[in-house]
Amino acid sequence: SDCVSRCKRVETELHVDLVDATATEASYLSLMEAIQQYAQKKSKTKPSAYSMTGTLRAACKKYAQFKYPSHATTYKSSHGSTRYD
Repeated sequence: SDCVSRCKRVETELHVDLVDATATEASYLSLMEAIQQYAQKKSKTKPSAYSMTGTLRAACKKYAQFKYPSHATTYKSSHGSTRYD
């Protein structure tokens, strides 16, 4: 599915293991920041970066909720407090 492909992309491109990167709120928030930085680096426009950030973060959030259902309420929304300066 698209979600699986996006999760694999995050693991490959950001050199992370989603099991570890979503295990705690701190590691999850760090992952969300890394995804934003990756999207800004790879995208040519702000709207493109915003879209990429959202789709990759949403996929990782779904994975986190699946892997750690007891933490589901601690995972912030896909766009959270992103900034595109």
